[in-house]
Amino acid sequence: MGAYDNERLIGSIFFTRLWFKKPIQVFMLAPVAVSTGHQGKGIGQEIINFGLNQLKKRSVDIAVTYGDPSFYSKVGFRELSEDVIPAPQKLSMPFGWLGLSLNGKPMPTINERPVCVKAFNDPVYW
Repeated sequence: MGAYDNERLIGSIFFTRLWFKKPIQVFMLAPVAVSTGHQGKGIGQEIINFGLNQLKKRSVDIAVTYGDPSFYSKVGFRELSEDVIPAPQKLSMPFGWLGLSLNGKPMPTINERPVCVKAFNDPVYW
């Protein structure tokens, strides 16, 4: 998903599926990018909110991300313990794993690491 200014891409986000044995739909938000000259104007939040609404329309249960809690909390993400939902790889920082229920239900506990796309399955990103 992207944001444009006169047909020029100025921001984008991606959601990728995380796979668990449990029948639940979880998507990971990463990366989020806004061009330097357009940062601080709410464009990133706008794109994220649009994307989250699209996931809700598709009956996705949960969105997760790994990043700055002060930024992602503005769009509803909250700290997520790996005891509740583990990240695909061991986290390098003790904070920043964040989750958001998209179905109005409490966050379920999932006791297994998910499988993610190959591009994100490298410990260097975690």
